[in-house]
Amino acid sequence: MCLFTDAYDFFCIPPIMKFNGRIYYGSHRDPNKLYQVPQAVTPAMIVSPFRDRYRSASFRPIRFLLGVGIGGDYPLSATIMSEFANKKTRGAFIAGVFSMHGFGILASSTVTMIVCSIFNRVCGGISETPHGADLAWRIILMIGAVPAGLTYYWRMMMPENAR
Repeated sequence: MCLFTDAYDFFCIPPIMKFNGRIYYGSHRDPNKLYQVPQAVTPAMIVSPFRDRYRSASFRPIRFLLGVGIGGDYPLSATIMSEFANKKTRGAFIAGVFSMHGFGILASSTVTMIVCSIFNRVCGGISETPHGADLAWRIILMIGAVPAGLTYYWRMMMPENAR
């Protein structure tokens, strides 16, 4: 699940940047750059935490813990699978671990499309940015916390390896 969460987190950022462009950069002076996050801001938004609607709270500790958790769990996932699998299924299990990266990308895209279609129906039309778009990108990120929480729970309940 670590690789799944990692891929989900990384690949939901580009659509979220589109949301943020529509929400926060709709009144740009240059019509060619309307709804685009400025190039000077984009890297800072990707590597730093997102701020809440009123720019008062920071999610820096959460993003830091996410990075530490994924960085620590990334090599651990393959190690755990290789320790618990027998000789015949070890290769398939390790391939399954690393294939979860692709499933995370797929889940990120699917969740984004579902959330967008729900908010499009609820808020109606795409001619202007609905107020719900600010909530939509937050929901997309929060859904990614579910597999991370499940992974934490499963790791705490996992028995120690006999070896």
